[in-house]
Amino acid sequence: MEPVYRPLDPEIKEIRLFKLHAATAFDAKIRGHISYMSLNDPCQYEALSYRWGANDFTEEIEVDGQPFYVTKNLATILPYLRDETNEKTMWIDALCINQSDMAERSQQVPLMKEIYTRCTTDLAWLGPNSPSVDPGPMGNETQDIDFLVRGLNLMRNIAEKDDETLAGLRNSWEEYRYRRGKDSAKLVLRHENQSLLDTVLLHAPIWDRIWVMQELSCAPQVVLLARNESLKWDVVAKFLGDTPYSDAFHLVWSHGELRSAFDYTFERAQLIQHQRSIVQDVEAGKYTSTCLDVLARFKFAQSTDPRDKIYGLLGLVSEEHPIKVDYNKTVAQVFANLCQFLIDSSGTLDIICQNPWQADETQRQEQRRINELPSWVADFTMKRYSDISDRFSAFLFAQRGIFNAGPKNCEVPCRISDDRLAIQVKAVFIGTIGQILQPGYFDGNPERSFWWDIPASALRQCIQMYIDAKSPSSVKDGNFAWHRSLYEPTGELAIEAYWRTLAMDCKCYPIQRLSREDIIADSTSFNEIMSESALDNEEEHLMSHHSLISRHMLVRNFQHWTFVISRNGLYCMIRLGVKDGDILAVLDGGKVPVVLRPVHGQGTDYTFVGVAYVHGYMDGEANEAVENGKLCTRELFLV
Repeated sequence: MEPVYRPLDPEIKEIRLFKLHAATAFDAKIRGHISYMSLNDPCQYEALSYRWGANDFTEEIEVDGQPFYVTKNLATILPYLRDETNEKTMWIDALCINQSDMAERSQQVPLMKEIYTRCTTDLAWLGPNSPSVDPGPMGNETQDIDFLVRGLNLMRNIAEKDDETLAGLRNSWEEYRYRRGKDSAKLVLRHENQSLLDTVLLHAPIWDRIWVMQELSCAPQVVLLARNESLKWDVVAKFLGDTPYSDAFHLVWSHGELRSAFDYTFERAQLIQHQRSIVQDVEAGKYTSTCLDVLARFKFAQSTDPRDKIYGLLGLVSEEHPIKVDYNKTVAQVFANLCQFLIDSSGTLDIICQNPWQADETQRQEQRRINELPSWVADFTMKRYSDISDRFSAFLFAQRGIFNAGPKNCEVPCRISDDRLAIQVKAVFIGTIGQILQPGYFDGNPERSFWWDIPASALRQCIQMYIDAKSPSSVKDGNFAWHRSLYEPTGELAIEAYWRTLAMDCKCYPIQRLSREDIIADSTSFNEIMSESALDNEEEHLMSHHSLISRHMLVRNFQHWTFVISRNGLYCMIRLGVKDGDILAVLDGGKVPVVLRPVHGQGTDYTFVGVAYVHGYMDGEANEAVENGKLCTRELFLV
């Protein structure tokens, strides 16, 4: 493999190009040769965006007269790209970068943005792909490719407002409106049409590859290819920007619910087009593209090498940063270095306390073991959230100014040990997690995912287990004595503190804190829900529930959170994975409380378990207690 290459000269930003030889027969052996150029010099070439698939170089082609081995998927694609009469000049990563030379990879990756910016056209390959990359939704290669081709044509017809196509969409709307009694005009995509567009814009393997996000964002022109059918990206972009026409497109979801097609089918295309616009604004000096924004925007995309989750997007970042492409660093070092930069540049611990890259406990622990990540470091390989379906319900909150549990800033530059990647933080311990009596009450139980599936008796039973375990009759009593007890940290009634904890003291959407008027109104409704009559009258219970201002927040929180009372009586909402004996703490620079676990035998070492809602400690109360001498600040290490 290596004899076909000579070393590249980084001083002149030298790259290789692949000259794909012409052939009249589709199944003729792939042949080509390597040429060299400097990015400082003018040259015309096309670039290829595609999904690698398995990192196995098993398929033989011929380069400079010698056998050369490529992946199955690239071998599948190349015959379609070859011209019958003319040689084609192309940049293809697997052919133009010596994949066995880590130093060369580290030197070439920072040039990727310029390579794709300088190409004449980026060819975005949708299919066919090798079976190892894409078994296809139909399980039949011919049918799968037919779906892609038809999908490209449908997208073109929609963008160009083809009369016959639009007539069918209007008929679908008329049928839906007749059944549902809706009035405002919309264009409804039938299931078949949605499937065609989804295959092209959502499910084709290319959309999951991290490198493709940068490539499509930077190329001057993009062409979507499926077999011999093509569609210019400009056609898609024109449609996405053609409002209110594009806004009229809707999908029929489960239970007949109508949703905007931008919530699903066009979601990723819209993200890429948005990033293409940002790239232009950055070039014009109108915008600064940050690491966090770019990484969060494309968190759904994956890479074979976990480090490429960072390296594959650096070309889209315009802010100054210290991250250098270095494949000699471990995954843990790369991820920790980025988190260190995010902490130092913001002066906060947002990347720890508001980490968008989360997962359920089992998946999180497995991935951390594989990548050997410290507990405080964000695992950028995680793509837990579906922005549409669960509304970030495992996130404590979406907006960054809702809570301010700790001091606004932490000390920077943050102190991280090079040997074990432990970060030193300042913390105030506010409590210890007690016994978790219903560890699966909310989280992970699909039968209890929504409020209206949880009867008032279950809510009463939950609080009874915690508050009145020694005297359960006081909860069963018709007077419900607990209603009259107080929650010591805030001085309010315990029942009010309870439901505010379940709602995390917020309403949505958008997520915002409850006002005093909201609290008064919902306290009345919640008292009705918890009353004796609600136990026997489901209709009354539902009527009270629908009147709650915090209703949607309760539904959201029940997806991934569990109620618990700490040993010192604090009402909390926690995630799965928290254990009895874990420490509740507030960190300098942390906007929400965190859950820490002592490392046995190491007095100042703790692992970061997750975040928590702690009622009465979300707005600087811990720092006030320190100033009053009731609590103390300590320095510790997160490992």
